[in-house]
Amino acid sequence: MVVDGLLERQPDPDDRRAYLIALTDKGEAKRAEVVLERRRLNDRFCEGFADDELALVARWLTAIGARFADHDAR
Repeated sequence: MVVDGLLERQPDPDDRRAYLIALTDKGEAKRAEVVLERRRLNDRFCEGFADDELALVARWLTAIGARFADHDAR
C-alpha cells in the first residue's frame, strides 16, 4: 500500500525505533470511495426486507460472532 501511494510511514515522535502509518491524500480518496461503495452494496443487500427482519438477522449474526469468539478464546 506504501508502494501504491495509499499509505506513508512517518517516524513516531515518541519512539525513534517505530513508525506510524498514515493515509496519503490518495489513500483518503480511495477510503472514501470504498466507504461509499460499501454503503451502496449494504443498501442493496437490505432492499426489500422489513426492519424487524433485518433486526433478526443482525441478532443472529451477533450471536454467531460471539460463539466463535468464545470458541477461539479457548
